Amino acid sequence: MAIEPKPTKPFRITFTGADDQTSIQDMLALVKDYPMVEFGILFSPKRTGTARYPSLEWLEREVFPNADNLALAAHLCGGDSKEVLETGKSKHDFILSWYFDRVQLNTTAQDIDYRMVNDWAVSNFVFPILQCRGPFPDVKDVLWLYDVSGGEGITPDSWPEPLEHDICGYAGGLRKENILAVVNQVGLMSTNYWLDMESGVRDAQGNFSIDMCREICELVFDN
Repeated sequence: MAIEPKPTKPFRITFTGADDQTSIQDMLALVKDYPMVEFGILFSPKRTGTARYPSLEWLEREVFPNADNLALAAHLCGGDSKEVLETGKSKHDFILSWYFDRVQLNTTAQDIDYRMVNDWAVSNFVFPILQCRGPFPDVKDVLWLYDVSGGEGITPDSWPEPLEHDICGYAGGLRKENILAVVNQVGLMSTNYWLDMESGVRDAQGNFSIDMCREICELVFDN
């Protein structure tokens, strides 16, 4: 009898959207139990201090003093992303280099200078991430996240094959009802991937929910 292949679990799950209403103690407790958790922190010059987009004051008071015990990814949106793509620098460079492991540039721009993005990321000691909405581009200067959702909870009809011998990410409508099916599918294609969740870990009031994050971790990593 042939042995069915076992899907690989993601090496990391990024939970995006912690904000000023999120308990840092709950974040730390989750990471203690599941060290593979990364928190995606959204930056936007127009939305800072609103739901999903934490204030700098909250980050400085709650998150940065605990950064040694957290895996953090900055997700630069709007003008913050545009600044990097147009100038090769960010007004957040100092905090990015000190407190974050990865930086994702959320953009729909097509004419991206990948080498410039890579040089900027290297100078800040972070790994750069860009999004794609089709097959993963064969560009080595950045990491790629497949995401047709943009935080809107839209699940794609299918997931693209990963690049050979490269780390790839998958996002889009992930939630507790479909997370295991996605892991079973993607985990048979890739041995080195991460998942990113945003709308799927927000409660009925639209708040970022550590309890929902924990439920996802239990489903993925405890089975």
